[in-house]
Amino acid sequence: MFRKESHVSPLELRKQLLIAESELNRAQLSEEWQKMAYGTRELAHRAKAIAAWAPSAALLVAGLAALRRSKPAPTAKNSSWFQRILKGARLASTIWFAFRARGHQEERQPRPTKPEDCRVGGGLRPQQFGSIMLGLLLLVGCLTPALPLAGAPLFPPTGEREANPAPESPGPTLRLDYGRGESPGNPVAEFMYFVPLISPEPVSIVKSPGNTQCARMVSATRSFTARSFLVTCEFEFVGEGNQRNLFDHTEKIRRHEQELKEGGTLDHELGSINVGGAGSVSIEVAGTMTDRVPTVTEVRLRFNAHGQPSPVTIGLHDILYLDGSFRPHNEKVARVNTLVFQRKSGPNKMGITVASVKRKDAGNNFLQNLIGGLKGTAVNLFIPPITVERAGNEAMLNFGLALALEAPAFTFPRAKNLIAGGGPSHLFESRAMEFKPGDASMVSGSIHLRAGQTSE
Repeated sequence: MFRKESHVSPLELRKQLLIAESELNRAQLSEEWQKMAYGTRELAHRAKAIAAWAPSAALLVAGLAALRRSKPAPTAKNSSWFQRILKGARLASTIWFAFRARGHQEERQPRPTKPEDCRVGGGLRPQQFGSIMLGLLLLVGCLTPALPLAGAPLFPPTGEREANPAPESPGPTLRLDYGRGESPGNPVAEFMYFVPLISPEPVSIVKSPGNTQCARMVSATRSFTARSFLVTCEFEFVGEGNQRNLFDHTEKIRRHEQELKEGGTLDHELGSINVGGAGSVSIEVAGTMTDRVPTVTEVRLRFNAHGQPSPVTIGLHDILYLDGSFRPHNEKVARVNTLVFQRKSGPNKMGITVASVKRKDAGNNFLQNLIGGLKGTAVNLFIPPITVERAGNEAMLNFGLALALEAPAFTFPRAKNLIAGGGPSHLFESRAMEFKPGDASMVSGSIHLRAGQTSE
């Protein structure tokens, strides 16, 4: 008996396979849709549960805040544990009744068909959550520190609070017009305000009666490259009179009192920095450029610009114990050419060069000036940089930055070592130190210039 052969063409076979594959894809899509619908219902149920608990949670937060800031009667200075528990219990009962009302609302709503929907995000049921919140609230009420609950203010009354210290007044402000007008300039005392800023010892400023000295900027030149810059500002000192910055080194003498009384000497002490008459001064500011931002690395003050004699001198002397008092000895006058401030790591130091060094009583003739110039050249070979206060060194670098940026003005910080009133310290008249009243104006300095040493 012969079997009947099937004559199904390849095209019909392929059609049947595609129909079968389509049925499988339809079944898989239906299953995915059911999962997505179930997830959406679960998310909606969780959002509804969170919304249902939101008012109770807000009430809890408000209750805790009220508990912490509530104040009892003014006469109660210290709250007892019992009072705190009572206060916490009253607040907890209010929140508990709110939770119970919320629970009754949940019970009246139709329950979900799936067991896992009885939990909010797999969390605790409302009754369990309310019990935990009650216990937590009671615990917080019992353990809250007594200070906020005892009625004592967090800050003392205005009369008992320490007065806020007044902000420190700044130093003088220099007007910088860069030679663009007929500006009257700035008083030399303000231009030289950096002296008490750099000094580690107290400084007093004494001006001659009717002093009219001023420092006025006459020109400014700038040179900037991608990596560096150089700014030169020319000033002129005009007017009549003189100014003295007197250094008070009473504390240094006190520290060395015993060795001085035993015959020792403090050598080359700086007693004063003086500005007399007119002169020409230039300030050179050098620095680097990084991403078009300038950084000042050096500020150089030249008091002998254009070959004119420097109007700035310093008084130097030794200090010894003689005839029952501490006295200056071997007094000298050095004419200053340059002062240099640099940005470097380590202690802040100021470089100095002088034009001449002469005895205080030396004449002003050709021979004495020649000898003084030779001494000044020799001193420049050995004089070390002087240690200065960080605030003063930073102020001079900032002053240089103001000049580089062509700022219209610059304000110095307040000099903490500036003696108010302009007179020497009363400590010079201390009988314990055996100073005589006449010595006050003479013993007034303490930046050490001895080769190889720095100021103390």
